[in-house]
Amino acid sequence: MHFKSKKTFLILALILCCLSAYSQADIVQQSWDLERSNNYNESYEKFRIAVEQYPDSSRAWKGKADMELAAFHDSDNALLDYTHAIALKPKAVWAFFGRGQIKYGRKNYAEAIDDFSKAIELKSDYGEFYNLRGICKSRQKDHYGAIKDITEAINLQPASAVLYYNRAIEYKWIAKNSLAIDDCNKAIELKPGYREATEMKEKLEHPVAGKTNNTNHNYAPAINTISTEEPMLKAKVESSLVVAGQQFLVDFTFNNSKGINFTPPSFEGFDFIGPEQSSSANYINGTYSETVTYSYFLTPKTTGTFTLEPATIQLGDRTISSNTVTIPVVKATAKNIHIVDSIRKVYNLPAQITKQGENDTKDTASVHTLIAHPEAPSDSVKQNLFLKVIPDKTTVYEGEQIVLNAKIFTRFNIETLQFKKFRESKNFTFSNIRMPDGQLQTSKDSINHKAFKTASIILKSIYPKRSGSLKIDADTAIFILDKPLVSKNFFEQFFGASYKRYSYYIISDRPTLQVNPLPPTYKSFSGLVGHFKVNVSLEEDIVKPGDSVHLKVTLIGNGNLKVLTSIPYQFSDTIKPLPPTFSDSTYETEDGLVLSNRTFHYVLIPQERGTWAVPAASINYFDPYKKNYAELAIPGFSLNVVNAAKN
Repeated sequence: MHFKSKKTFLILALILCCLSAYSQADIVQQSWDLERSNNYNESYEKFRIAVEQYPDSSRAWKGKADMELAAFHDSDNALLDYTHAIALKPKAVWAFFGRGQIKYGRKNYAEAIDDFSKAIELKSDYGEFYNLRGICKSRQKDHYGAIKDITEAINLQPASAVLYYNRAIEYKWIAKNSLAIDDCNKAIELKPGYREATEMKEKLEHPVAGKTNNTNHNYAPAINTISTEEPMLKAKVESSLVVAGQQFLVDFTFNNSKGINFTPPSFEGFDFIGPEQSSSANYINGTYSETVTYSYFLTPKTTGTFTLEPATIQLGDRTISSNTVTIPVVKATAKNIHIVDSIRKVYNLPAQITKQGENDTKDTASVHTLIAHPEAPSDSVKQNLFLKVIPDKTTVYEGEQIVLNAKIFTRFNIETLQFKKFRESKNFTFSNIRMPDGQLQTSKDSINHKAFKTASIILKSIYPKRSGSLKIDADTAIFILDKPLVSKNFFEQFFGASYKRYSYYIISDRPTLQVNPLPPTYKSFSGLVGHFKVNVSLEEDIVKPGDSVHLKVTLIGNGNLKVLTSIPYQFSDTIKPLPPTFSDSTYETEDGLVLSNRTFHYVLIPQERGTWAVPAASINYFDPYKKNYAELAIPGFSLNVVNAAKN
């Protein structure tokens, strides 16, 4: 094609750009319109098409993330999509806000604060940014910081009863009860019949006999509105067509975290692994909801058309049933694989493994897309890429810490590695230690005369809940690989092999542990198993009556400190403690030990003048190295309460 002048070419180019921009804006606008009508599934499909056609559109990625939460409660993919939107547009304020909400729901408060702070930096006139950042600060025990943020939110939204109620909670934390009552009154004035605010006010004005009205609360901060959607259990299969021998994922998601007694279908015709249970909290368009998901990996035993009958879950006196799911399973012939590939392309499903000998160029699929849609490995892949879990010991006591390493064996070049989130199970609790970041440090190993590259990663510590012969829960990792393709093209052979990029989910082996029961004890047992030390610090030991004092008790050791919920101090009536809060961490020391700590934070409020002693306490724990019980001494302390002003 020839143009008579550069001017003609530029005009045509400009017209094409305008048409492209219009098409992008049009499809995104249609998606927003569907969202506003609460048609979340159709809106999600529009946004999915938008990011496929316009992969550089931050608005499209952000909208897709919103709908993943609203339609499917899929916070994992939503988190990736918000991050993608931010990478494309570093000033994407609502993507920061959405990502912060997910991190808040996952109790990752420090990172949530970072995202809300960025949203405030970009848009400082929106009160909910300050409110959520304030709630996160409260979760980190920074109640003064929380009050400052929620006050800023009130200045921006003075008609919000929720904000006054939230600030009342924070005033109550720091024993400013008169200010808390004032805020409760304001919340009730703005929202007559506000139950939570009314209950808090009554308890502050009329404390229970024998209890100080400074005793803290179990009130939860309000985030606009609480979800009132109808309880729904939804079954979702990752593939619309399955090839015999191919493993695939089935999720059952319930949109109410208070469900109990989940019962899956029989999975007749399938081998399965599961469930893996996960939960998430979502905040979408002013509505807060909590969901729970039960995930199963299924492998068909034979070909045919199978129906998964409804799963059920209990909510109060109701039984909620899921939808049924039909799964066609076809024979793994070359023709059928071609048919499956065609169907997958139509429905935007992950591609099957390309047959050796096909001439293909390097796959340019994004890491995000590959991580979001891994496929089951073929037998040839399993022989050249596998994951072993290696415990630091295999004979332990009930409740004793076991440190798990994941060892990767591969004959491929690994581009990216991502482990699935760990889950609690009926046999084990766990603590994360660290996840792999950056380049893996590899070494060489040989299995059956085949050379492998290996990499070891300390993943987590687990604690058996019961005795007996227990299999460790399988871990799942997603690998992105570049695999060479054989080409008949002379020039490709001469200048180098062509590659295609794949993502696979690999499930580890399941080593067996022998878990011994604990011997009987005649003392009150704390539940701690391991070896521990303790440190006690008092903010100040000379105070006035009614002042608050911060007491901090930190325990550190190689055991599951999460089982300990309080310190057995005996406080006199002259010192009123508020219920303790605590913070946790698990880490690896320089010499390779894995330690946990739990810090208890007490607020003490002395009532009368005098010198008051809090006697030492002790905790009974089991030491697996000595194979008997031991006492952990908790030092006592004294508090001098004076009438004069503090010096």
